[in-house]
Amino acid sequence: MESLAAKEDGESQHLLNCWVPILEAIGEPAEKSRNGSVRQQAISLLTDILLDRHGSRIPVDSGLCEIMNTICIPLAGKRITDLLRIPYDVQNDLEETLIELELCISLLFKPFLHHLKALISVKHEFVGIWISMLGIMTQLLGEESSLQNEEDDVGVREDGVTRAKLFQTTKELGSEHLRNAIMVLAAMGVLIDDEGDDSTKKRSDDAQEISAVTWAAIGSIGYCKPYLEEWKSSACQ
Repeated sequence: MESLAAKEDGESQHLLNCWVPILEAIGEPAEKSRNGSVRQQAISLLTDILLDRHGSRIPVDSGLCEIMNTICIPLAGKRITDLLRIPYDVQNDLEETLIELELCISLLFKPFLHHLKALISVKHEFVGIWISMLGIMTQLLGEESSLQNEEDDVGVREDGVTRAKLFQTTKELGSEHLRNAIMVLAAMGVLIDDEGDDSTKKRSDDAQEISAVTWAAIGSIGYCKPYLEEWKSSACQ
């Protein structure tokens, strides 16, 4: 039995050793290519690989968490930041920008939810990953974005209105993904209502800690703040 377990561990480590260089190689053009189509294809491929059935075989703490922390989250965060900072006087295809933003949001949430059961088994790493994701969503969904400030400066123009509409669509999608993740975490007992009744508050200290951080972050996000109590009620009923 021990030899079988050792063999499985060896195979998992071997898979990880093969996987990481491939993921890093895909992440390179996803981040740095000047061709939007290449970036989109690379981000999409990276997401699909992490959803592959073999992903469940890699070690969680030394593999999956490291991939999330060093590849997925930094890549998605950097691309979202760069896309939100595109100046108004730069000629770019707004539809392509929207597609890439949507792919970055998927790269954040789809692997996270797909491997959630494994991730929450390593508390410290899970909390770090979740806080990093909340940070990126705060930037994306914040009330005062650089795009809004630029629009105020240049006035309402035909291309400005179109630009605002496209990024509003992105905020709606990001908010939907965030809400879905919160509902799943609540269903698994990871999130609770920190202002709930005594029976709710008696749950684990870990749940209280993660919940306090989560609700505070949601409350600080301008786009999501109006939905805070609704989300709490739906998630923790």
